[in-house]
Amino acid sequence: MTTPARIWAERKRKEREQAKTRAAIESADAEAVNELTTTASGFESLCMNLEQDLVLLSGKSLEEKAAIKAERFAIYMEHVETYKAQGDVYANPILVEMMIWCFDLLVAGHAAGNAVLFKELALQCVEEGQRLPPRFTTKNIATFIADAVMQWAQQQVKLSHSPEPLFSEIAALITDWPVPQAVKMKYHKMAGQLATDNGEWESAYVQLTKADLLGTPKHPAKVTTLKKQVVKELEKQGIPLPSVDNDSTDADTE
Repeated sequence: MTTPARIWAERKRKEREQAKTRAAIESADAEAVNELTTTASGFESLCMNLEQDLVLLSGKSLEEKAAIKAERFAIYMEHVETYKAQGDVYANPILVEMMIWCFDLLVAGHAAGNAVLFKELALQCVEEGQRLPPRFTTKNIATFIADAVMQWAQQQVKLSHSPEPLFSEIAALITDWPVPQAVKMKYHKMAGQLATDNGEWESAYVQLTKADLLGTPKHPAKVTTLKKQVVKELEKQGIPLPSVDNDSTDADTE
């Protein structure tokens, strides 16, 4: 029988466990955090501490947020690495949040931002069917990742920076991801634009044609003018137009 005394004792035990985890996080002792969170109650404690850090981030400037995330990232990643090594799959908000933080640090240009690690975490989240935190309106984590990388890639191009190799790597992955057709269309369009800028005319034609095929009245590709320029260049060089497969799908997942 659960008595008030037992309920009180359990609550105090959880408070002590959470306090120990918090102290380890504050001291940046990743190994201690990992040791404290090997049990179900320890994992719950770590999740609660992550929620505290998310509250701490609210209202901070972008620079302050990046600094806090960079400081905490290695600590939470210790758990993520252990989780991955164990091979068990379960709803893991820490994994998802570290994927988001890794991307945020990349966008912020922080030294802790790592495109390779982000791709690994993103792929793991999609393969495991992890869910985004409630604060996100997008429920499909694959769509969130694809949209986020697209926005980042567009910004890189505006700054005259290359979005590679991350852009092409995510573009290849979303072929099999449950993302809306419009998202895939945007990737083909940008790939076509990048190929055009590099003088890769055959690749540009294929990508722009695929974008056109994936376009709809609601989400048109708007590549007609650029495609005509590419065709003109191909004809000028005597290169026949490449054949293009129609990989249009009906995967309009939110």
